[in-house]
Amino acid sequence: MNSRNKKAQLDFYRDWCLTVIRFLIAAEPPSEENERFLAQSEKTIIKAYNDGNLVGFKYAYNDYNSDAKALLNAEQFAELDLDLRSRLGTGLKGAERKRQKEIAHILKRGSVRDEDEYRLLLDHAEEIHADRSRGEELKAVNLLLKAGLAKGG
Repeated sequence: MNSRNKKAQLDFYRDWCLTVIRFLIAAEPPSEENERFLAQSEKTIIKAYNDGNLVGFKYAYNDYNSDAKALLNAEQFAELDLDLRSRLGTGLKGAERKRQKEIAHILKRGSVRDEDEYRLLLDHAEEIHADRSRGEELKAVNLLLKAGLAKGG
């Protein structure tokens, strides 16, 4: 990856993560604990940016998106989605569509290629495990996760 592309990705992940974490904290009642958590999160995001840590940013991006999906009501989710789209050209809904396409591609291929794919499937399994209507999908995901563990995924 060339340095211009890496910088663009770092800029995107930094801006995305800061926007989401600030929104999540603002959606909670004000408290000293939330202020400390925000300050620590911002410090961690800036350090990842300065260190050029794309892998860490990808994990944070996925984690923050999952948090937004789980913690925000529909109105808040739509507000954050709109804010992200206006700032960065894409929002939570677009990120979720992309994630679902990646999951479908991995399931269709029938193998986990790397740690990113393994973590993506692991997060997906956690999301769908309680939905009885997705039992067959969960079985397929678990088989791939097991195979990924066996090969060191």
